[in-house]
Amino acid sequence: MLLALAIVPHVRLLAVTLFVLVIGDSLATIVGTSVKSARLIFNRKKSVAGFLAIFLSSALFGLFMAGWHGVVLALAGSLVESAARYPFDDNYLIPLTCALISNAL
Repeated sequence: MLLALAIVPHVRLLAVTLFVLVIGDSLATIVGTSVKSARLIFNRKKSVAGFLAIFLSSALFGLFMAGWHGVVLALAGSLVESAARYPFDDNYLIPLTCALISNAL
């Protein structure tokens, strides 16, 4: 979270980044492990249900907080979380990716 606080330039985009990291990632784990669904093509350890949980919750929050820029951050964070594999931890990659994208927006 400190990484996001240091790099993300706008408060609304920072809120979306932190939501993806804290709430969305947690929802992805809870839903992904409790709901039976197909596995993702690009990461067989992750499920479609988990991806949809992080993306839909984060996109809704992002749309409310920052409009379409928030949805872009939600999609980027969701893709990074679902594609992350050891040794790259999604808890570092989500804020880094969202920070880079938010600086480009």
